[in-house]
Amino acid sequence: MKEISRGLTAVLLVFTMIFSFTGCGEINKAEKTVNGLFASLKQADLEKISEYMNVADLMNAGDEEDSFISNPETFMQSMFKQLDYKIVSSEKIDNSTVEVTVDITNIDMKPVFTDFFARAIQYAFSSSLSSAQQPTEEETSQKMEEMFIESVTKPNLATVTNTAVITVVKGEDKVWNIESDDDFLNALLGGMYDAIQTIQLKTALAALNK
Repeated sequence: MKEISRGLTAVLLVFTMIFSFTGCGEINKAEKTVNGLFASLKQADLEKISEYMNVADLMNAGDEEDSFISNPETFMQSMFKQLDYKIVSSEKIDNSTVEVTVDITNIDMKPVFTDFFARAIQYAFSSSLSSAQQPTEEETSQKMEEMFIESVTKPNLATVTNTAVITVVKGEDKVWNIESDDDFLNALLGGMYDAIQTIQLKTALAALNK
């Protein structure tokens, strides 16, 4: 009887180890994907980034038509020069989904967008008063991009750390990719979404108070 019991215990241990290794393997692959993404972002390597996530998601939440960014490499070199991260934990959701919690440190976009918005307002005001021919839409977009790069590359910019849960999914081709959502992109971009919403709210309140 003891031998049977020992045998069952051994079998259960084997199965436990198998399931444990399987789970660890999926978590390792998901974390490898996250590590690969951040390494590619720091290098502003568009081709490598596209292996891990949709690059368009970095350009105005995937809406390329409304984005004034014409040079993604320059944008990312400026945006991610202080990028850092730390994997806090990982949780296997199912055989094809792992959620990786990451602390992401980047330039704090709130003061950057405050500066950029002030530049943009001044540019618009000066253009409207100018007797010269009004700038074209293309010229305006180019100027906006230049001003944004100037704002985000100012010296001694503060950084901020945000925590995000990154969903990593194994596709039908068995390749692990990152599913972008607003929380992850906001953390990755140093709170850019929060900064834009704050400015939009201030602008709306100012309009109401006129």
